[in-house]
Amino acid sequence: MNALLKDISVLVVEDDELTGVAILTGLKEYCKEVFLAKDGLQGFEMFKLHKIDVIVTDIHMPNLNGLDMIEEILKLKPEQNFIVVSSYDSDENLLKSFKKGAISFIKKPISMDYLHHSIVKSVVSKTQKILNLSKDVKADMLSQRVFKGEKEVYLSRLESSIFWLLCYNINNLVSYDMIEEYVYSGDSVNIGQIHTAIARIKSKLKGIDISNIQSMGYKLNLKAGNE
Repeated sequence: MNALLKDISVLVVEDDELTGVAILTGLKEYCKEVFLAKDGLQGFEMFKLHKIDVIVTDIHMPNLNGLDMIEEILKLKPEQNFIVVSSYDSDENLLKSFKKGAISFIKKPISMDYLHHSIVKSVVSKTQKILNLSKDVKADMLSQRVFKGEKEVYLSRLESSIFWLLCYNINNLVSYDMIEEYVYSGDSVNIGQIHTAIARIKSKLKGIDISNIQSMGYKLNLKAGNE
């Protein structure tokens, strides 16, 4: 089981310092990367900075609780994996967690073996997802690599952030507000800068269909059957 964790990146969101460090220590030896946030607000910001496969989060935290953080992240990345941990295993907490998008609920104190199993299960249960964005362009959603023919295409950090946000929300509007929140950490940005970045993406990945929804944002279009 532990060998399966080596390619998985985990974000732990926990306001209790001792618990957070204990989970971090129990995962760091086995996982590709492990990040620790002290509350939902910091967790949300760290999610935007790193490629995270699984988020392990407490519910009751200051600034932004775990369930509200899940809701905000899912607006940007609808397929993000979450595991909720809590000292309170009431039916209400359990129901709220799964309604918000959690795939597992673990009661504290946490069994690290069970947490390892839950993390692996959450990732391997999803088969590799390849998006065929055009005749030549393919995006690997799990590894976050994009290819034109057999050759990998490298995007700048800005281009990559915008491109994967569009992929997470394939066939759906990605508003300018979403781009500001995910790519620019909530800072106001000139729409012209976004247009320029989109133009560069389209130039590097000729053939993909990114449409501009006037005054609203962008949409990456994928024809039925190409998922």
